[in-house]
Amino acid sequence: MRIPKKLTILGHSYKVTQQSWIKDRSKKGEYTVYGEHTRQKHTIKLRKDLHRKDKEHSFLHEILHAINFRVRDDEELSENQVTMIANRLYAVLNDNKMLR
Repeated sequence: MRIPKKLTILGHSYKVTQQSWIKDRSKKGEYTVYGEHTRQKHTIKLRKDLHRKDKEHSFLHEILHAINFRVRDDEELSENQVTMIANRLYAVLNDNKMLR
């Protein structure tokens, strides 16, 4: 999967960056996560040291967060729900050779 530096999600432009470290804002301490969607800055950050499959999966995961943010009514998907959908979407794309 090609991961672009810019991405349009439902009419909104997002900058995509790859970094060595992404701090988990939901926990105290120095935890790192694979990716992050930032609503206010319209960014998707990915860890650059990830294995290709993990990076692709994380990219889909963060795109789903952005989509959910744009289309939600009063209900936001939980982290577990986003992970479950991303896992299944990645499997479909992979099984049908739609990834590299």
